[in-house]
Amino acid sequence: MPNRPEALQKTTQQLVDACRAGDEEAWCELVAKHERLVFSIARCEGLSAEEAADVTQSVFVALLRQLDQLREVDRIDAWLAVVARRTSWRFRNSRRLEVLTTSESNHDIAPDEIAVVATRLDVHRAVEQLDDPCRTLIRAL
Repeated sequence: MPNRPEALQKTTQQLVDACRAGDEEAWCELVAKHERLVFSIARCEGLSAEEAADVTQSVFVALLRQLDQLREVDRIDAWLAVVARRTSWRFRNSRRLEVLTTSESNHDIAPDEIAVVATRLDVHRAVEQLDDPCRTLIRAL
């Protein structure tokens, strides 16, 4: 979110609620809050910047379609990560972006898979907060 004091930043739950009510500004904020995560996952899966941008767009289209069915809003990072990884795999394997449909993408993600991804995200965030020498050492392990 652009230069907003932390106290004024909306929570993910508030943003999702506003999006469900049709608030376009809230949608833009929600995307801005999570797009780097989705883009970086696509890049880590070996996609080019252009391909990762396409995957990012596709993932957020999937989120928009599933927003009303999203049960655990506080785990949206994990949901996005799983969908981003699956979409990247499909893209990489086919080398052409297919528009995801609800039935094709199977957004009913197993709780175990979400827990694993959530843990990985927590570890990734913690490693990113380390200074360079420590971060380099951890990544080398």
